[in-house]
Amino acid sequence: MADNYTYRDIASGEAFREHLGSLGWSKPRKNQPGFTQEYGEDLIFRAAFLYATFNHTPGNYSGIPAFYVMSKKWRKTLRKISAHLDQPLKSVPSPHDGDMYFISVGHPRYHEFVDHEARMTYLRSDGTLNIEALTRFSTAAHRFMETFDLADYVALTEQELQQQRLDTVLPDVLGYLSVNTMNDLRDELYRNVHAHLTDRSATLFADQHVLRRRWDVIADYFSLT
Repeated sequence: MADNYTYRDIASGEAFREHLGSLGWSKPRKNQPGFTQEYGEDLIFRAAFLYATFNHTPGNYSGIPAFYVMSKKWRKTLRKISAHLDQPLKSVPSPHDGDMYFISVGHPRYHEFVDHEARMTYLRSDGTLNIEALTRFSTAAHRFMETFDLADYVALTEQELQQQRLDTVLPDVLGYLSVNTMNDLRDELYRNVHAHLTDRSATLFADQHVLRRRWDVIADYFSLT
C-alpha cells in the first residue's frame, strides 16, 4: 500500500527520517535531505539524498545522492582561519566547512551505496519507501568508515587523485593532517601538490584560481610556505 509521500517529502528527505533514524542517522535540518552519523571523536559521514526533479514521474522517485566525510576538528580550525581573513574562505565545491572526502558519481566505490549504477530509487513503483536501498546505503557507509584512512590518499598520482574526487578538497586534507599532527603525511602532501601548483599548465585543480588561494591560505596558516 502506498504511503502517499509528496514531492516535498522526498526533496526534503523527511520521508527517510524515521527509517534512517532507526539506523542511527541524524537529520540536522528539516528542509534539507542531509543525514549524518559520527564515527569516533572527530569524523562525520554525511549523506545528501539529492532529488533529481527530472525523474519526478509516477513510480520513479529517484535521485543521485552524494556522500562526504568531514572532520569536526578541522571545521573548527577552518572557521578560526576564515574569521581573520578580509575575504572568508568558501568551501569548494561544498558549502559545508570541514568536508575532506567526496563519494559521488565516478568514485570507484559509489556503486556500493546506490541500488543502480548512478542513482538511488527512493520510492518503489507502488509508492512505498525503498527500505532496502536506504539500508544498503547505511551498511555501505559503515563498511567504508571501518577502513577509512585519509593517509592512503596522500601519495596518489594526479590521475588517481582526480578519479578519487579528492582533487577539490586537497587544501582541506592538508589542514586536517595538520590539526591532527600527522606532520610527515602533511609535508608529503604539500610537496606533491605544490609541485603541480608551481606549473602553470597544472590541471590538478578544477578551479585553479579559487583553490590555489585556499591552498595558500591554509599552507600559510600552518607555516608551510
